[in-house]
Amino acid sequence: MTEIFISHTTKDNRDHALAHYIANGLIERGIQVWIAPDSIPAGSDWEEEIVAGIMEESSHFLVILSAASVRSEWVLNEIGLAQKRKEKDDSYTILPLFVGDVDDFPGEGFISKSQNLEYQVDHEEQLREIANVLGLPAFISGDEVLELAQEFRDYRLTKIKSKELLVELPYDPKVVLHIVSLSTLDGSMQYDLALLDDNPEIVYKWLSPIYGYPSRNRFNADGYLTISTGGEERIVDSYLQVFNNGCIETVDTSILYDYIKKGRATIPSTLFERYLIIAVNNYLRLLDFLGVVPPIYVMLSLQGVKDYHMAVNQRFSRWPRETYPIDRDSLLIEGKTIDSFNVDIQRFLQSIFDEVWNAAGYPKSLNYDKDGKWNPPN
Repeated sequence: MTEIFISHTTKDNRDHALAHYIANGLIERGIQVWIAPDSIPAGSDWEEEIVAGIMEESSHFLVILSAASVRSEWVLNEIGLAQKRKEKDDSYTILPLFVGDVDDFPGEGFISKSQNLEYQVDHEEQLREIANVLGLPAFISGDEVLELAQEFRDYRLTKIKSKELLVELPYDPKVVLHIVSLSTLDGSMQYDLALLDDNPEIVYKWLSPIYGYPSRNRFNADGYLTISTGGEERIVDSYLQVFNNGCIETVDTSILYDYIKKGRATIPSTLFERYLIIAVNNYLRLLDFLGVVPPIYVMLSLQGVKDYHMAVNQRFSRWPRETYPIDRDSLLIEGKTIDSFNVDIQRFLQSIFDEVWNAAGYPKSLNYDKDGKWNPPN
């Protein structure tokens, strides 16, 4: 298993920032990293931990060499330990990274035997360089990740519009939710969905489509699928697909179709938001259970909703007003990023809900109070 010891001076802010940027980027990609002081348990002997990190625990030694670090007693001692480890174990990999001109320093002859990493001024480019040397999947920038997430949604929506669905759904319009694991969009990660078969209670707790219940569930070529049936005819009206790469797609036709049958092309505002809050919370718990690492991108789409109104009881509305129909068939809500599983889902979804209300002529969701708490009127 790859574990990288990162040697750097903590007395130079630039070296410290670069070292921790590299460490965090590698950790996000599943690489174990030893870096001071983070890897030293409270109360432990600093020197003993460093010796163990180099001589026993790590497989690679990455040293940031700068004018400041080659004058650091700690860095020089770490280079000496890496030399001893290399003499005992030739497979131990030394990765020197020169970030500027340096004077002669003890251990220079040992370091010079290893090929230098190419220095990049941009930290993200530096991370790419290191990933390439380690043979890791290519790192992609934050902007590229979000672009890939949008491309994933656009691709899936194209399939849905052309009725190339994972499950045949007879009704229109549709509520579509995509939850995308940003760290797996390059295809480098696949998750063990067999865990779901081993834990059937999780299927019923966390894998329900937005407005339904998992009537049937099975593995398929894309991952794991749950299907919901409703109405007296028990027609399939929604599904949820967990893809092998940790992404989720759920498509529902029931909640909006029910209101067409009642003769009103309306979005039942409180139910619409309530069940999305519950669903997103459940799906994040599922991803956490599977070992998916944030950031996570959440994208909501409404298909076939032209001329739909937002259902509001004017007696209790905070803004009694004339309602306006949605003026387009497809309503694509800008996605939002979740950086932690501890996020407050109600607050997180507020801006997404606001956009749906905007499309129906309202300034924001009427179901949030002045403190930003989801608190629908009676």
